[in-house]
This record gives sequence, structure tokens and C-alpha cells, in this order.
Amino acid sequence: MIAYEVRVNGRRVATVGLNHGGVLSLIANWVSRPRDVEWDDGRDWEAGFRVGGLREGRRGLDEYLTWFRKDLRVGDEISMRLIETGRVDEPIEITRKRRKKREDRPCIAVQPVGGANGDEPFNSVSIPESLAAHPRRSPRTFDAARMARVGQTILVTTFVAFSWLAMQAVHECGHVLAAVATGGEIQKVVLHPLALSRTDVTPNPHPLMVVWAGPVFGSVVPLGAWALVRCLCWPHVFLWRFFAGFCLVSNGVYLVGGSFARGADPGNLMRLGMPQPVLICVGVVGALCGFWLWHRQGHHFGLGNSGGEVQSGAVITSVLLLTAIATGELICGSR
Repeated sequence: MIAYEVRVNGRRVATVGLNHGGVLSLIANWVSRPRDVEWDDGRDWEAGFRVGGLREGRRGLDEYLTWFRKDLRVGDEISMRLIETGRVDEPIEITRKRRKKREDRPCIAVQPVGGANGDEPFNSVSIPESLAAHPRRSPRTFDAARMARVGQTILVTTFVAFSWLAMQAVHECGHVLAAVATGGEIQKVVLHPLALSRTDVTPNPHPLMVVWAGPVFGSVVPLGAWALVRCLCWPHVFLWRFFAGFCLVSNGVYLVGGSFARGADPGNLMRLGMPQPVLICVGVVGALCGFWLWHRQGHHFGLGNSGGEVQSGAVITSVLLLTAIATGELICGSR
């Protein structure tokens, strides 16, 4: 999610963003006392700062949001930074008002005219004129929409492919680390873009721990990676959130499905005495957590109201990640 991190006098006061349609406003104002007016507090001026916004609510209501407000003094410093994050602050105040009907809304837009510094009067112009004056705000042409879909397709296909290969790699890493920790001897690790991953351990003094380590390690580590990226406010946090959810869903479905098929790791766990209901419960909980991580993330991948638009940096990152892991597996995938 794109958001503003707002600081006043060096202290973070709010991280604000909206998942879907809406407007954020960060307004600093200064008001001078007219000569013929006396204010109660005797001051000649006042200044303030407010962080607010507007979004569409339910049942035809508009929600007017407030995150922060403060009276300013001489020397106060305001700074803001545009970031990408997976977590924003909740508004401290929400005022709901009935939304006006479309035909009742005035068809005007306000734009500055004259100097580039915006220090000249404003004119009210029609929306068509405003769109003509600001091509970036104009409706997208067919070619622009088609190019947006190309970027969306590249992002979705490459990152799903990366998630599949990386999920298998992290899963097998769990088997390998558990085998080494328990004194097992690793005979072979299969990691290849065109093959299902596998780790052969012989002898294996503690097979139950080694087998469990695959799905557990393969689910927990991606969650930790997403949490770290989120805390560091790295770009494209949503990619790592999707990957963490992908690993949870994949390992969860793997445990549930494998318990019925009596194959692979779930089959081995059952032969080692693990009851099938335990595998089903662990798998279902993991898959549900993964679906929760995916919830309301579709707009990052061009789905829903985003109309296919995705971040070009995310597309490049996804392609590079897929290229790196596929190349690594092709070079040293079967050892």
C-alpha cells in the first residue's frame, strides 16, 4: 500500500493510506487576524496542521477521516515521506455523511492558472477542460490499457512462478537443516524448475522431526521475511506478503491432500504414527492463514478496480527474482 509517513518535530505522528478509492490530505494553514477584529486569546495569527481524508463508506455514506491535528508554533517542523507499507494507522475520528446523488454534484473542477508557483488566482473550469489541460488525468486510451494489462500479466505469471520455486526451496531447506541438526546424512536434494523438489536422507535417526521440518520451516520463514521487509519499509512489501500466503496455502493443502493420498511427507508422517486429523487440522489452519494474507491484495496485481495497473518496479523485481531462482536451480538444482 502506498502511504504517507508524517512527522512533526521529528516524531512520527501518523502513517496514513487507503486501500481503495479515496483521497488523503495533509494541510498546513496560517490565518492572520483582520485589523478590525479582536481574538479572545489576543494573538494576531494562528497556524495549524491536519492529516485527513475522504473515502466511500457503506450504505451510500461518505466517510471523512482525521488521523492527526495540531496547532502550530514558530519553529515547528513538518515532514512527510511517501512509502510503501503493509500497515497504516487507523483514523482517530470518522464522520459519516450522506453521499450526494451524482446528478446533484456540481460538474466543476478547480485548477490553478498563471504562474508556476500557484500564487495567482484560481478559476473554476469544466471537467472536460480540466482533463484536456492535464493529460495525465485523462481517461486511458486503448493502447495504455493494453500496456497496463501486459504489465499485469508479466507480474502475475512471473511472481506466481517465483513463489512456486521459492516455496519448494524453503521447504527443502527445512528438511536439510533438520537432518543436519539431528545427525542425518543427506544423500540428494532435488531442486529444478521442471521437477518436484525432494530431499533424500539416509541414515535418518529422527525421521519425524526431519519430515515435519519441511512444512513448518517452509511456512514460518516466509512469514518472518515478510515481517522483516514490512518493518524496514522496503518497497513492494505486498510481494512478500503474497509469497508468505502462498507458502502457507501450499504447505497446508500439501498436508491435507497428502494425508488422503498417503504419499510424500504426509504419508511418511502417518507411517511414523502421526494421526491424520492432526495433519488435516494443521493444514487447514495454515491454508486459512495464507488466504487471510491474500485478502484485499488483488489491487496490487491489477485486479478489481485498479484496471490492470501495476507498479513497474514490482514487475521488474518479480522478473529478476524469477530469473535468479530459476538460474540457481538450473546450475545447482540436483546435488
